[in-house]
Amino acid sequence: MKKFNVIITETLRKVVTVEAETAEDAEEIVDAAWHNSEYILEAE
Repeated sequence: MKKFNVIITETLRKVVTVEAETAEDAEEIVDAAWHNSEYILEAE
């Protein structure tokens, strides 16, 4: 029997609410917080 490599991709999502002047500012705030480990994405 042959062997095959199969890739498994898992995508996690989390919705957070922040106050900001613009949508771009909100994305920057959340991105910085995520990189600072303030948001941890887990399979629930």
